Amino acid sequence: MTLRPLLVPLGTGAGSTTVLYGDPSSSFAILLGEECRLLVDLGYGVARQASLILGSLPTKVYISHNHSDHSGDLPVVALRGAFQGRPLTIWSEPEVERRLKEHRLHEFREAGALPEDIAHWVSTPEKVETAIDADFSLIPYRGRHSETSFGFVLRFRGEAVLGYSADSGFSRELYHHLLAAPVLVLDGRDQGSEEHASFEEIEAFAQTVPERKILISHYGRPDEAPTRLNSLRLGEPVEL
Repeated sequence: MTLRPLLVPLGTGAGSTTVLYGDPSSSFAILLGEECRLLVDLGYGVARQASLILGSLPTKVYISHNHSDHSGDLPVVALRGAFQGRPLTIWSEPEVERRLKEHRLHEFREAGALPEDIAHWVSTPEKVETAIDADFSLIPYRGRHSETSFGFVLRFRGEAVLGYSADSGFSRELYHHLLAAPVLVLDGRDQGSEEHASFEEIEAFAQTVPERKILISHYGRPDEAPTRLNSLRLGEPVEL
């Protein structure tokens, strides 16, 4: 039997969830067998959760955008990895990469720890397929969000297996791209906005593509999960 990738949720928190309630921000890991091939987003509380669930901190990370609930743990994890001789490799869209280097990792500059020195950076231009390793690659697509944010379609050995919206308001254009995959993970909230799609909007969209498996994340605490939609749950793996 061919080994299939697993998506392991590490958190579903919204912007204030970790700060106010202690639950981890939205993130998930892509595993093949026992090996973590990619950690997706590294916001507040994710590093600790990754250590607990995966047993160690991954060294391959995709960052969708520079909001704290998607990149807040990045400075400490990147510096720690460099000191331990296990530097991070960070994939992100070029403008997101620039913002991470100039703003998110600025706190270490005066100490001489430049972003280029403490991590390896791989630019992932929009709509261009970029390799993660011999098995996985991804194609980024821009979401509808105040901060420049990119989701992606993840490919496994040439096959699209996952569409991820990252943070985005309801966007048929973005979702059209993500439908290349059979499983979609979409940003959703009980009350939608320009920044985040609503459960109601996603439910209506899901009814038009019944052949796709749609899972909601970034909804907040576990008790804030949608009742009429499937959702990611902390530590519960999804086969891709």
